[in-house]
Amino acid sequence: MTNNPAERIQSIDPPLTNIIGELREYARRHPEARAVRAALGGILEGLVEKILAGRVLEPEHELTIALLEELATLFPDSPTPLLHLSKIFIDGGSYEAALKYAEAGLAVNPDHADLAFNRALSLQEMGKPDAAIEGFKRYLELNPDNPWAYNNIGDAYRHLKLYDQAENYLKLAIERDRRFIPAYYNLAMLYMDQQDWERCAYYAQIAERVDPLNKEVQLALGDAFMGLREHPSALQHLVNATLIDRDFVEAYETMSSAYVELGMYELSIAAAQEAMKLKPDSWMALANAGYSYAKQGRFAEAVKYQQEALQRDSDDEGQYKLCWDLGWNYLQIDRYSEALEYAEKAMRMREFPDIALPLNKGLALLMQGKSREANAVFDEVVKRAAIPENYRALLQAIRDIKDYISRKGVQVEKGSPLFKLLEGQPQAPS
Repeated sequence: MTNNPAERIQSIDPPLTNIIGELREYARRHPEARAVRAALGGILEGLVEKILAGRVLEPEHELTIALLEELATLFPDSPTPLLHLSKIFIDGGSYEAALKYAEAGLAVNPDHADLAFNRALSLQEMGKPDAAIEGFKRYLELNPDNPWAYNNIGDAYRHLKLYDQAENYLKLAIERDRRFIPAYYNLAMLYMDQQDWERCAYYAQIAERVDPLNKEVQLALGDAFMGLREHPSALQHLVNATLIDRDFVEAYETMSSAYVELGMYELSIAAAQEAMKLKPDSWMALANAGYSYAKQGRFAEAVKYQQEALQRDSDDEGQYKLCWDLGWNYLQIDRYSEALEYAEKAMRMREFPDIALPLNKGLALLMQGKSREANAVFDEVVKRAAIPENYRALLQAIRDIKDYISRKGVQVEKGSPLFKLLEGQPQAPS
């Protein structure tokens, strides 16, 4: 028998099918016939080898799947064809089909470790972490030394936000194999979730030492240094990630954020545009481009990008910041109704919105000639300024408002709440 794919079988010959049936019947009537069972095993092994040898000629694997299904019918007491079927569907990302074949194989042999692993992995990829955890724990009863199982349990616990359990299992994976990169990477992701940036960087750096050309590890380091506000270091790793994979959209997205933090707005826009070439609906790239255009005084372009970003899937924090920025940018282009709409929309997203948001709302009302409503809003800002954390944020907001009022030539009534704020009242709380 050869492994040459060009000589692959197109179907299982009927005479061979008959022989298999006769041998199976003989083995059933004569349990002591070990030679017959060995012959059946050899035939099965050879057919599986021949079928799998042709996979390279057939990207969709339709014939391979049909032959393995036929083999599963011919050998109903063997889990081997079902194991290979589950593996093919896992490789192709068809996890429901992979789960079906893994469970069919376990019905034949409940103690088959590889099938137990495939079943658990399929459940995890289908977004069922609780079931996946139980599946991997069952696998560990059969094979307690595989670091992948501990790693995958840890990752499932991380997605359930059960961080202590996640940490324990990821460290168990490392105990099994000190060079097991996925566990170090997942520990970095775990600490990223908790915004423990120092430990995130620590574990990502260990992973980098073992595998410096791993783009995901470079991205994790970029994210960690962003969290630590070490933006030049973040950029170094993000650039490394794009050198490893020039189509790595997530690296360009984070790179555009790093350039924003460094005040390098043209470069931020360039990185965002690279991300959008690869992923046109990237909300992060659209948002960063919008923010950078606004910082350059190109407010109409900023609004266009931020409106597009708002239509994409983003997290709650992203939506909040986009609405906040849109409210401010609409003020710049004299569209006061929209400025008021987005300031209020952002305020509804937080029980205690940032103190700059009511200021934006008050400005939008003032520019619409609604002085009474604006003064009521500014009065509330004065009250909130008594909180030290709010006061620090208020100082920056007041600087921006002074610049806005100066550019727009707005006359502020003496003695009004806004006038008092602009004059530095109230004083800084003790």
